[in-house]
Amino acid sequence: MRIISRVKNKIKRIYDLVDFFAARIMSTVVDGKELWLIAEKVDEARDNGYWFYKYLREKHPTERAYYVIFSNSPDYAKIADLGMDNIVTPYSLRHKLLFWAAEYNVSSQPQSNYFSAFIPLRNFRKKNQKTVFLQHGIIKDNLSHGIDASVAGMDMFVTSASREQQAVIERHGYTSESCILTGLCRFDNLPLEHSVKSKQILIMPTFRHWIMAANGTYATKEEKEKFVSDEFCQMYNKLLSSKRLKETLEKYDYILVFYPHYCVQPFLECFQDAKRTERVILASNKDYDVQRLLIESDMLITDFSSIFFDFAYMKKPEAFFQFDEEKYRGGHYEEGYFKYREDAFGPVLSTVEEVLRFIEERLSKECCMEDIYKKKVDTFFAYNDQNNCERTYNTIIHYKK
Repeated sequence: MRIISRVKNKIKRIYDLVDFFAARIMSTVVDGKELWLIAEKVDEARDNGYWFYKYLREKHPTERAYYVIFSNSPDYAKIADLGMDNIVTPYSLRHKLLFWAAEYNVSSQPQSNYFSAFIPLRNFRKKNQKTVFLQHGIIKDNLSHGIDASVAGMDMFVTSASREQQAVIERHGYTSESCILTGLCRFDNLPLEHSVKSKQILIMPTFRHWIMAANGTYATKEEKEKFVSDEFCQMYNKLLSSKRLKETLEKYDYILVFYPHYCVQPFLECFQDAKRTERVILASNKDYDVQRLLIESDMLITDFSSIFFDFAYMKKPEAFFQFDEEKYRGGHYEEGYFKYREDAFGPVLSTVEEVLRFIEERLSKECCMEDIYKKKVDTFFAYNDQNNCERTYNTIIHYKK
């Protein structure tokens, strides 16, 4: 059966390759001038790609902008509201034609509009086509060289801070012209002041390479058993089921939303201990939007996830639960230019007790970010406004290859 499966996969890959080249030939008769092809993950519209697309449709309606997304995506309606005719089905002939024809190929993922398998074919692109990596977060660690200029072949790489820009230039081989400092497009939707208290705490840890589901969306029994036995699951179960946490939430009339990374979502049911109290919600990515959670929450507990930059942009209190720091640095990502104990916008914590103490202390202070961290936020970001999409758009259209 495995041999048959491998043969089928090879045949499919050959077919896709031929189909892809055929689309390249056909694209020569397609007018790609001022044509934008925009994408994120093919089942989502909630990151920088979506916000940039929304900006184009609303502020520059004469631009021919298209968005790549599956019709069964929970975010499909958001794109449909901006124009049904501009929706592109992933991997369809139309997708392939626009991929080759577009003057601007824009994505929040380094795999340009999700034809990652065909990245080596980038040399067949039109000479005037501009590929733009909007990013899906701020880079702070030493990432793999898969996003290097010589590998990914992106013309423009969006950054949000001078230190980030310098790190990308030095580590990944981009120039000061191609590594653009414009800010993440999704920041435009973030309120710049933390005024309305929502009575909600958000816990959002990132994933670990050593406990992932091979399928990506579904975890097997064996994978779940491995996950449950790992310190990651055990520590969060201990925190979420804590009697002290329950009492604190009740005292201040708060709820706590546990929303782990996309790659941890297949293991959400492994945190059953959290169901001991109705004030703790295990949030599925099918039902909850990340940015909405960030905006609505008064406090964030994360670990190594770059999502904390979004939260800090709104100047709200956050802490970093890094109980497995040594293992994470050894088996996941090495620490980069951003040193948590020196640069982070909140304290680094290593025990459940420290996390509980931080939550209690911030709740007693009405969830205000301390001045020392506000100053760090002001120093780090190149901009703290709602003009990131506009800066990105203007930089892209004026970029000379």
